[in-house]
Amino acid sequence: MLETMPQNSSAEGLADDRRSYHATSSPYPLPNDATEHARLDEQNAAYLALMNNQLLHVPFSSSPSSRILDVGCGTGATTLQLAAAFPNASAIGLDLSPVPALQNVPSPNVCAVQGNFLDPTTLVVAARGHDGQGGKAGEEEEGEEGVIEKDGFDLVFSRLLVMGVDDWDGFYARVRDVLRPGGGAWVETQDLDQVWYDGDGGGRRRISDGWPWLAALREASTRRGMDLECASKAAGRMRRAGLVDVRTQRFVLPLGEWAAHPEADAAARFARRTLRACLQGLLARMLREDGVPEASIAALAADVLPDELWGVGVHRVLTVTCGRRP
Repeated sequence: MLETMPQNSSAEGLADDRRSYHATSSPYPLPNDATEHARLDEQNAAYLALMNNQLLHVPFSSSPSSRILDVGCGTGATTLQLAAAFPNASAIGLDLSPVPALQNVPSPNVCAVQGNFLDPTTLVVAARGHDGQGGKAGEEEEGEEGVIEKDGFDLVFSRLLVMGVDDWDGFYARVRDVLRPGGGAWVETQDLDQVWYDGDGGGRRRISDGWPWLAALREASTRRGMDLECASKAAGRMRRAGLVDVRTQRFVLPLGEWAAHPEADAAARFARRTLRACLQGLLARMLREDGVPEASIAALAADVLPDELWGVGVHRVLTVTCGRRP
């Protein structure tokens, strides 16, 4: 039986001085320290369970020359899973911060790159042993370092970049450019709108439009170029970027226990432990940067996901969107 109420958060979650953050021009507001790494690893496992342990939803098959790019890879957990699922392909994890799980990894077909996908100067090094001959871990192959090259990847993957991208049209245009032409290269994004619903199926209705804290978060995000409803717009943006065979699949992501969705049990436990404090922290950081008074920040943060919401039926939607470069 799941507990349906979240753990109480505290004022400590609103303070920045004990957390570390990336030092780039990206608007991404979440930390990059060990506490955040632990949260991301649990999130990875919970969301994979939500999707019935299906890592990918594209019809991707690899060859010894295949290259996979995991954009915004966080700790590198998903990059390692992609490398294990496709051992004869190169898997490259790209993130704004150093990628802890991919440092000194013995796997010959995986590596990490620090940089911004939307920055054309970001360097990438091909994973070792991508020819299937097993290269040595840590060994770089001559001529494989350079920008994220046009027509260079067979699969581009991302999960939960909702708070990390400030130009979604540019993102999908870049995805199209880096995918190999010819019809066999795919992109898959797994993301969620910051919209809460009540009910399921045909009875689903939005309940979060009037929440003051979410309105403040939306305004702060918009000022930074972010789109808190990027998931539901992904298919249209892929098509506008010239991708084809675009398809979507949706998964209910509940706040509390919901017998109708047992696949979401781990995600519900994860949300109960972490979601309120996470949202309070990023809201406070962004509003503080915008010069909002501390008293106003505290009042808004105190209203984030009150206890009465943590019952059956309240949920967000994780949207998986896939497209192919022709």
